[in-house]
Amino acid sequence: MRIICPSCKEAYVPDPVELERIGLTPEILGERQIFRGSGCDECHQTGYQGRCGIHEFLVVDEAVKSMILKTSDSSELKRYVRGQGMTTLVQDGAEKVLRGITTIAEVYRVAQG
Repeated sequence: MRIICPSCKEAYVPDPVELERIGLTPEILGERQIFRGSGCDECHQTGYQGRCGIHEFLVVDEAVKSMILKTSDSSELKRYVRGQGMTTLVQDGAEKVLRGITTIAEVYRVAQG
């Protein structure tokens, strides 16, 4: 996933709908700022410079193994693993947005697109 260009990084107030696209709310955001790149010569007007990983990690315990072997419905499997605390791509991306590493649009592009 692309990283916001440090040369043109700027804070902005995202629309609540934009936040919601990656599972954030104004309450979760609190006093933290959200950033984006405005585009400059350093990043060739893209607003991004460099890349970082976005990760999803699934621990396959006996219950997950059993669900996979029984060819359980994927939505049932998703509900189970999320209930067990699995971090999704969108959640990992949202954390990187909160840390000022990347943008909401980039998380949506990579994890939802």
